[in-house]
Amino acid sequence: MILPILEFKPIYRNTIWGGTRISDLKGGALKVNGIGESLELSPLEDACSVVITESLKGYSLNKLMMHYAKEILGETLFAKYGKHFPLLIKLIDATDNLSIQVHPSDEEVGKGSNKPRGKNEAWYIIDTEENADIILGLAQDTPPHELVDYAISGRLPDFSHHVTPHKGDIFNVPAGTIHAVGKGTLLLEVQQPSETTYRLWDYDRVDKEGRSRALHLNEALEVANLSQSTLRAVPYRSLPNSITLMLSTPHFVMENIWIKSEIGNYAPPFKESCAILTAVDGECIIEDAHKQVLTLTKGTSVLVPSTNMPLSFKAMKEANLVSTSLPAPTQP
Repeated sequence: MILPILEFKPIYRNTIWGGTRISDLKGGALKVNGIGESLELSPLEDACSVVITESLKGYSLNKLMMHYAKEILGETLFAKYGKHFPLLIKLIDATDNLSIQVHPSDEEVGKGSNKPRGKNEAWYIIDTEENADIILGLAQDTPPHELVDYAISGRLPDFSHHVTPHKGDIFNVPAGTIHAVGKGTLLLEVQQPSETTYRLWDYDRVDKEGRSRALHLNEALEVANLSQSTLRAVPYRSLPNSITLMLSTPHFVMENIWIKSEIGNYAPPFKESCAILTAVDGECIIEDAHKQVLTLTKGTSVLVPSTNMPLSFKAMKEANLVSTSLPAPTQP
């Protein structure tokens, strides 16, 4: 079967720190306040994306993978991941500070499964407000007992490594990095499909019932990198009508595609990979190798199967895309 370029229904999550900017990014159609996350492409069992493209409408991503994993991933990556889709793509609107937290790596949560539970992630900054701030690690080498003291006393932000994000920045956030998205940041997050999160501090916030969210200090100490952080925005330089590599990790590859007029013959760095394309600005027409055409609008993501490469792009409004793909498997 020739698969179409696949569009999915976003899964919106209301949070105590959510706002209206995800709705604004998507053209204001939601008319809902308090949306903190939009899962654009998710294989999570309790939040699995569903296709809205007509020919496969109603299929979940996991059902698609059961039937078409080889076509979606390509034969080489199918041999590595099997029928488990290995990425999760989301939008995050932080109108207040998110909790300071840390995630484990695959090695720290155990081996023997094709469905990774570790969480390496990256952030592409779509927009920021004045004085926006993010935390990426610790400001100095910190002994475990001091980290616990900072967390319990609410002083952890004072001893964290703060970075000022700017529109278009990209940040790598490896598993083990103590981190937080700060107030005023709208971003695209690319991650392994895991929600294993250990909170160290949540600003003493409570929900509508007056309950505070649990902290996980013991678990965090087992996985956190306690060394001084030097993480910064990853440098890159994009040009009109070009594709620019922004970030390459063992788990995902991210490129910027700037379409001022037209771009042809696009395939990911590992040419056998699928790609998730997210329009962070503008509007463009995508044509795949089978002459199938789709219009990608601002705030929308699509999954392009491996067998649909290469692609061509034509701008309807000058467009800025983030392409997320998978790297070539490394030899054991």
